[in-house]
Amino acid sequence: WFRITAFNGVGSSGASNVASGQTSSQASAPVPTPPSAPVPTTPAAPGSVTVSSATASSLALSWVDFSNNETGFYVDVSTNGGVWYSRLGQVAGGVTGYTATGLAPATTYSFRITAFNGVGSSAPSNVASGQTTGAAGALPPTTPIAPASVTVSGATVSSLTLSWVDFSNNETGFYVDVSTNGGVWYSRLGQAAAGGTGYTATGLVPATTYWFRITAFNGVGSSAPSNVVSGTTR
Repeated sequence: WFRITAFNGVGSSGASNVASGQTSSQASAPVPTPPSAPVPTTPAAPGSVTVSSATASSLALSWVDFSNNETGFYVDVSTNGGVWYSRLGQVAGGVTGYTATGLAPATTYSFRITAFNGVGSSAPSNVASGQTTGAAGALPPTTPIAPASVTVSGATVSSLTLSWVDFSNNETGFYVDVSTNGGVWYSRLGQAAAGGTGYTATGLVPATTYWFRITAFNGVGSSAPSNVVSGTTR
């Protein structure tokens, strides 16, 4: 019930008629509750990994991104059929390809891809393998094979001529060693270039016997010495 009264500085009027009213029976609408933020999760694993575009030193990878919350992808590689992997590189989220470079020729590599974000990493993808092109890597360098069949000829009063057979294909040259005491010890007389099969020992003493041996050498080291031969100046 309600009534209205007018007022001023002198005082108030009489009250108005009384009026009544009834509120509606409908309850107030509930205050909406904001939805909860989703809990962060690790990304879904990528899949359908393939290897293509082989060269002697690279392989191209591609995959399907099955996640929408990755920060990036890890690329892992194995050279022993997937027994163990090492981290080759990574790419940003949303990227679906990677080129593996610096690989060895004629070598098989296995790859797997893993998505990651701030929560953690997905399970790894399927494993895909590919082989680089070209010949297998060269064998490590070795010392040369020893020369052999050394002979002495062309004796003069001050020189003797040596010849031998070269059984190596990787020498840098040949050392020529000489002895005047039957091969008890040798001194370096000179050297010949790679592929050479002869040498003339000069400045010798007349009517003197000399013993010679030849050794091939390269940047790795020296071969075993050749057979020993002797000759006498006139």
